[in-house]
Amino acid sequence: MDMLGINILEEMKKFNKAKSKILEELKKSKDKFGKISSIDFQKIIINNLTFIKDGHFGINALQPLRKTYAFMNKEESILKNNSIFYIKEGNDPINYIKPSIDEKGKIIYKIVCLKESTNNSCDINITIKDKEEIEKKINLKKIASSPSLLKNKAYSFKEVEGIPVFKVSSFGKHLNLEKLSEDGLKYSDKNIAILDLRGNTGGLHTPGLKWIGNFTNNNMNNVSMLKHINASLINEVAKKRVLKMAVDVDKNKIEEAVFEVDNNLRKKFDIMGWCKISIPEFEKFKNDKVIIVLFDKDTISAGEAMISHLNYMENVIFIGTNSYGALNVTSPAGNILPNTKTRVFAGLELDIEPDFVWRDGIGYFPDFWVEPEDALDRIIKFVNNYIKH
Repeated sequence: MDMLGINILEEMKKFNKAKSKILEELKKSKDKFGKISSIDFQKIIINNLTFIKDGHFGINALQPLRKTYAFMNKEESILKNNSIFYIKEGNDPINYIKPSIDEKGKIIYKIVCLKESTNNSCDINITIKDKEEIEKKINLKKIASSPSLLKNKAYSFKEVEGIPVFKVSSFGKHLNLEKLSEDGLKYSDKNIAILDLRGNTGGLHTPGLKWIGNFTNNNMNNVSMLKHINASLINEVAKKRVLKMAVDVDKNKIEEAVFEVDNNLRKKFDIMGWCKISIPEFEKFKNDKVIIVLFDKDTISAGEAMISHLNYMENVIFIGTNSYGALNVTSPAGNILPNTKTRVFAGLELDIEPDFVWRDGIGYFPDFWVEPEDALDRIIKFVNNYIKH
């Protein structure tokens, strides 16, 4: 049996084990009338599905996904070129020592640890060998998004020391983001820009593609999908969900939407189930400008789609911490369970980068690890130190 077959069997074992545990706990939780509250039902499901790595999968407002957080010591920095490091966890120090930017905009190195942990701090033991060996325990704090970063309107613009800063807090499909693409064209004479995606709550990344095209003078009209290996699922339940997403609020357009969905599905799928795997060209987009992208752990879904798009573009620098991790399973929609009225969210498509790294829950990594609240100030100083503009 090949590795794929072994992996599938292992996942099936996990699902079957979880199913048995859920049924057992449901049985124990019934009251004398043989009933269970919807809240208890929800908790049992959530607690037994933590192995599912799907950033869009949720039950009501809760997710079983165990997210990976970054921990860093804000005060201490590392002189990478002058010392030899030993990490006592038994891993290569390269996994911990990451480029960062100090308060003067200079490149430094920090110890960054990635963990599935809800704690606010963790300790790491290191041995530094310079003239002599020094053992020390370093306390690392969880890098968290600043709440103030999440309260901005969907789009805002400002210039900082002559550098245009495009702040997008949401790509919500009901939001009017025409100003974003218009400003991209308006400031396309600049050779540098900052795209601030900190706290971006997702939506549809199409307005972001328009901004990329306008600012960089690239034709993005034919860029209809991510640079991901893609496979879509279609069955009767999925078809209804696609239809629901397609239907306009105007009831008169339902028949039109039904026709469009059916027609598109007939073109895309030969049989019910998983469609043919789509593999795009992975060439880099040409870009002679510098685009700096700020993001954090609250950058999710369509915000991450922008990170992915820009990752295939020349001269892009990423600053912040790891993103949320909700881009491997996409096109999510909700289904309401008939008895408990529990709303279950799940996706219809698998999207995987060519490196086959599963990023849901882990997210995308920046080039420079900087606490979100410091990112804009430090990158402006970084630009003044290293980039002509």
